Amino acid sequence: MNSLKATIFLLLCILLLGIANSRSDIAAAATPASTFTPDTGILRAFSQADALVIGKDRVLRPITRDKDTNLKIDHTTQMVLTGGSETYRISAASKIANSHFVYLVDKKPQAVISPKLDEAANVLQMDLRTGQSKVLFSRKNISEIYISPDEMQVVVTYVVTDSKGETRGARSFCVLMIAKGGCTDVQMSGHFYLSIGWLNNTTFFYTDRGPSLLVVDTNTMQAREQSVKGMSSIDYGAYVANRGVLILSGFPNPYTGTSPNQVFEYDFKANAITLISSASIVDQCRDIDGLRVSPDGRYLSFISGTCIPNNRSWSVVEAKTNKTIVSGIKGTNYPSVQWNRDSSGLYLQANGLKYVDMNTKTISAVPDAPEDAQVIIP
Repeated sequence: MNSLKATIFLLLCILLLGIANSRSDIAAAATPASTFTPDTGILRAFSQADALVIGKDRVLRPITRDKDTNLKIDHTTQMVLTGGSETYRISAASKIANSHFVYLVDKKPQAVISPKLDEAANVLQMDLRTGQSKVLFSRKNISEIYISPDEMQVVVTYVVTDSKGETRGARSFCVLMIAKGGCTDVQMSGHFYLSIGWLNNTTFFYTDRGPSLLVVDTNTMQAREQSVKGMSSIDYGAYVANRGVLILSGFPNPYTGTSPNQVFEYDFKANAITLISSASIVDQCRDIDGLRVSPDGRYLSFISGTCIPNNRSWSVVEAKTNKTIVSGIKGTNYPSVQWNRDSSGLYLQANGLKYVDMNTKTISAVPDAPEDAQVIIP
């Protein structure tokens, strides 16, 4: 009897061990991602790069410096973009600091010049750990993307067309929830925007050449007007997060018709503006276009000369002193400006990809950069 009990006990142990191993195998098969090891070499190269660049070939490469500190594109370290459409061109790119994700817009280019705007487009999320990407949202005529500080939402801007597919210059945007999907349109006060910026994780502003800022709460998707005392028209705005202030360009109130476009610092709490750049930085056209502010708020970059198309040039000035750092950079109408996160320099497209070093006050070309290169700051 004892030997029979021992035999039965042994058989039960063997059976239970087999079931445990079987469950372990099933669990392992169900979670293959747990065995994934990221390419630490590529991640390290990307995180330590001066910038990243992606062009028509849909290949992401780092911009590094050689022993003489000259900028160059590292063609030995690269990541090919998957997802979206291989025949589409990359038209916008952005990244949050210390994130593993890059956000891109790819568009189907129009085959012929037409008054109708019909560009199919995708918003992509690219994971630098795997090289894989996925389509977050698709819509015609997408132009730009703005990622929230917590990387949970993206403002997606697009050109509005009528029933015939023609545009009258109207531009709008929606808010994409990354985790949930879907893009919710915002009820705008007007028909276009000029600039957009996040104030915190759930609030962003936009400007539309009116006398007020338009502030959007993404919990309600409603825009409210924030009156700016002393302004008759606001063109562009940028939020300086480390100081909690907005830099605005526009026209003061009262506007006489001869006042130049000027740049102001705006204090939300006090609802007060302070002039930080006078007319001396503006050319005879009295205009500042495409204002881009360095992350620390110290420098202003903009285009002037808009009334003479062939005379448009791009400049950088120091905000407090109005001192011109660099000027007369020609070859583009609306450059895609990307500042380094420490405000030490910036990239822009002007007859090829250029870099402006704020320490040395010099401009240098980035060799071998594609004409349609989109720069991403890691």
